[in-house]
Amino acid sequence: TGTFATKGVGTGKTVTLSGTTYGGADAGNYTFTDQTSATADITAKALTYTGTAANKVYDGNTAASLTHAASGIVAGDTVTLSGTGAFANKTVGTNKTVSISGIALGGADSSNYSLGSTASTTANITAKAATVSGLMAANKVYDGNTSATVNHSGASFSGLVAGDVVTAAGTTGTFATKGVGTGKTVTLSGTTYGGADASNYTFTDQSSTTANITAKAATVSGLTAVNKVYDGTTAATIGHGSASFGGLVAGDVVTAAGTTGTFATKGVGTGKTVTLSGTTYGGADASNYTVTDQTSATANITARSLTIDLQGQGSRVYDGGTAIALSGVTPTLTGVLGGDSVTVASGNVTGFVDKNAGMNKAVTYNGFGLSGPDSGNYVLTSTGVSSTASITPRSVTVSGLTAQDKYFDGTTVATINHGGAVFTGMVAGDSLAASGTAGAFADSAIGTGKVVALSGTVYGGADAGNYAFTNQASTTATILDLSTSPVVQAQLNNPLGGVTQLSLGTRLIPGSPAMLPTLNVMPVIDRTTIANIAQLASLAPRKAPAAVIATVVRKGSPFEPRLITISIPQAMIDQGNSISFSVSDDQAEAQDDYPQRMTQSNGESLPAWLTYERKTGMFKIAEPDSARLPLELSGTVKGQRILVFLLAAAD
Repeated sequence: TGTFATKGVGTGKTVTLSGTTYGGADAGNYTFTDQTSATADITAKALTYTGTAANKVYDGNTAASLTHAASGIVAGDTVTLSGTGAFANKTVGTNKTVSISGIALGGADSSNYSLGSTASTTANITAKAATVSGLMAANKVYDGNTSATVNHSGASFSGLVAGDVVTAAGTTGTFATKGVGTGKTVTLSGTTYGGADASNYTFTDQSSTTANITAKAATVSGLTAVNKVYDGTTAATIGHGSASFGGLVAGDVVTAAGTTGTFATKGVGTGKTVTLSGTTYGGADASNYTVTDQTSATANITARSLTIDLQGQGSRVYDGGTAIALSGVTPTLTGVLGGDSVTVASGNVTGFVDKNAGMNKAVTYNGFGLSGPDSGNYVLTSTGVSSTASITPRSVTVSGLTAQDKYFDGTTVATINHGGAVFTGMVAGDSLAASGTAGAFADSAIGTGKVVALSGTVYGGADAGNYAFTNQASTTATILDLSTSPVVQAQLNNPLGGVTQLSLGTRLIPGSPAMLPTLNVMPVIDRTTIANIAQLASLAPRKAPAAVIATVVRKGSPFEPRLITISIPQAMIDQGNSISFSVSDDQAEAQDDYPQRMTQSNGESLPAWLTYERKTGMFKIAEPDSARLPLELSGTVKGQRILVFLLAAAD
């Protein structure tokens, strides 16, 4: 057995020998003195080296961090490895060769091993993160789009290795909107990076910046001033419909409005300069422009039309002639503006077409012109004008109407004589007449010099329409006692001129109308006065028979009622038996010949003690002792009014 003194590498190392055994055929024959030592070499053991380089983020150098390993080291030996790794270059890359040099062994047992001094491996260099900032968007004048020019000169990078060269370029800038504004956000995109070391970095782009879009200059033209009729002011109406704009971006919408136009003077003229101001601009894109206003335009001011108002001028009171004095005519101009001084110059006038009074009669004026400081701004629609004026009726006072005396007839009606009518104020040569006057006594009682009220006078004659009449209000006349009338006297001597009721309860049998007496009296007005019925009692027979007598005092006509007295003997009333009688047309052949209704003449219903049967035309006093006579009744048959006076006849 040979044992080196130490395990370490060495040459000529002593090897202690022991335990030698001997053999061979003759070995037994010998006593051996063992060899105790020898020498030999221990050479270094070759190791197989493996170096691993760590991937790294780009750091601007080629240094590589290594992990060392070797195979072949004897268990238990202490051996360490060292060495330097270097990438072929500093740039980013994958599977880049890493050269390992200066490989060395260390440790207590390192001398016992051998190892090559160089080796190689691979590793990656990944890009280093860097951030860019300082990119600037250039301010611009509005151009209708959102594009922005980006300035890269101020670009700065954080995260670069000192000394590295990196640049930025190609950034696209986009404004949020195309409109004018300050500090507008510009979105950045598409930045590209250059420079010797750009490829060694991963860049976080700058995402935005700010810039201004300023208004674009534009000009407006085409505003027009509207021609106008003189209105006393310098104001002009401006038309914006033809406005056009220079300098607009294609497709933009800008409008003009609100322009104030002012003529240099208010007076009439053609091609007058109109100063423009205050134009406002609208439309979707107006705020993106600074518009140079249109400063002026031209327009005409034409004369204002005036009309001469002569309506009613020359009116006068009727004087029997047709002439109108121009000195009495004051023309009025219609249409002159307040504050202007314009008057009518010269003129002629015709007369009325006839002398007669009338409203709005035709009058023709001509030859008028205008004068005054402001007359140049006006024009007459016509120098002549057809107008109207009035001749008002002339006042006259009427007198000389007289009333006829009459016999009492129970009415206040008076007959008026017009033959002596006098017209005070009438133009010489004119023809006037009066007629139709209604006369009314104050009451129907007998009397002399009684006042008669006059009304309803109608005026005629060729010239009546030219006058306003002050009517004669009254005259006087006498109402005579009817009993003194020759007609009544004859009737009183012939009581059978009436119709005698033959017996109680028997229908009145009329006599011949031709035998009935009539009175020459004027028409009776609508009602009579009960107070005067006593006067009619004189029409009843002086010696009343024991029967009801109906006396027709007046037959009646379209202008006066039929007047009938019914005389009832007082003795018959005193008997207390019912009394029936009728008042009917002597020609009665049908039911409608009787009055359909009888009332008191004051319009009240018949009193309770008196009834009327319209089918037979019969009256009935059921209880004569209740009768209150005299009584005035009224009715109508075939349009003819009938007045009936019920009288109690003395025995």
